Amino acid sequence: MKSGSKKVVTGILGKLILIGFGVQVILGLIYAVKNLTYIPMFGETAKNVYTSGTFICDTYTGVLYPAVVLLFRLLSTALKFPWQSAVYLLQITLMVFAGTKFLSAFGKKKSEEDRYPRYMYIFGGLVIATFPFMMQINMAVLSASLALSFFLLELSFFKESFESLSLCSGRLFSIEIGRVCLFWMLAALTEWKYLIIGALPVIVISVKAFKYIRRIDAKALKYPIFIILSFIVITLGVYSLTADRENPSLPKRGVAVSLFDRVAWREISEAGNIRFYVLQIIGEDNIEKVIAEREAVKTLAEPIIETKLGRKEANKFYLSMVKETLETSPGELLHDVSADFAGYMIAPVIVRKLLSESNFLSYTIRNYDIFTRNAPVLSKYYMDYSLFWFAASLMIAAVLLLLRAIAYFRVKKGISNPVIILLILGVLYTIAGTFRGSCVYDYKQAGFTTVLWLTLILFSIDEGGGKNELS
Repeated sequence: MKSGSKKVVTGILGKLILIGFGVQVILGLIYAVKNLTYIPMFGETAKNVYTSGTFICDTYTGVLYPAVVLLFRLLSTALKFPWQSAVYLLQITLMVFAGTKFLSAFGKKKSEEDRYPRYMYIFGGLVIATFPFMMQINMAVLSASLALSFFLLELSFFKESFESLSLCSGRLFSIEIGRVCLFWMLAALTEWKYLIIGALPVIVISVKAFKYIRRIDAKALKYPIFIILSFIVITLGVYSLTADRENPSLPKRGVAVSLFDRVAWREISEAGNIRFYVLQIIGEDNIEKVIAEREAVKTLAEPIIETKLGRKEANKFYLSMVKETLETSPGELLHDVSADFAGYMIAPVIVRKLLSESNFLSYTIRNYDIFTRNAPVLSKYYMDYSLFWFAASLMIAAVLLLLRAIAYFRVKKGISNPVIILLILGVLYTIAGTFRGSCVYDYKQAGFTTVLWLTLILFSIDEGGGKNELS
């Protein structure tokens, strides 16, 4: 294809992507207005409201979100303003800002030159915040919205710090790594899973910085080391003070129990050996409750197993059940794991398929029902259109990237390190979701990977015909 024709084609396709996402943004903002005072009743919502009055968290709940809920509940009493509306506005605003910052950080070349005009990044932030999966957590009393926004900000500052000239100065770099650690801490104190996932960017930037600073000014290493250790101590200190780790009604986390979560419910719900083994420990009444509700594996079965057997023996029991499943039902297990992995890796495509297959065991139908409950007609068109346009725009983006592939490899030999970190984090995020439990696929937990796909689509647009590769 000739250069002039190629430019015309890529320009048209790029504008088509923008127009399609513009419709999504409008529908999303209308949805937000319609649901500004509505409280979707998820199980986590009641827990967050209750925890805001006690600040005693379990091993999954961070203390920061209940603190935010309590603050707005107190302010709403004084200002006569619905507290949930204030929470929603905060969550939407922060996600638009975080999305804009994330796109801007990864949209800059190493020369700090912007590939796109500023309004393109702001529009991209709106696209991220108004995608239905994100809007559902933005417009609910759920910690996932703030946690994802904090994580995106951590990655944004990580990208900026990774290519910063201040790496040569320990004092200046302390400020930069302080920003990365701050949002790592905020994400972890909102949802504890980010304590592990968010550690990777901190480790990578620390290793790179220490390598440079030690060579130039070894004495200055004490400043970034102090900053990093301070945030780690604060985060773990807050966790130890607020997490009720001795609560016998809560199972402890670990590899064995996570593997058991992965295989348990389907095997218990079927009349086989594993149901018999679990029945022997938790009793007939409890096994019926577990069969009826998959989350009861965590909330009912595992606490009883660990109380009766003790932690060490419980882990042995969990691993024996996993081994039994691998021996008796390897095909079904592989199917379930693969389906969930794909669901968390590219959620919009999988959810669109699941909504037409009501017999698939997941939380998709429940989430969709809650999403559409307050404004059924608008919500249905909004979700259906957004999922359709995601798939369509992904195909358009593939065409645009294909047209630029040869030029890309002429200009660059490979992918930059920050992008490799994003890809690794996307895989880790997907694996963590996959091992949440059997038959509990939840697209609300696929926010980060969805952001990565939206970023890829938006960055496929060749604004002005320049070299705008993701770097």
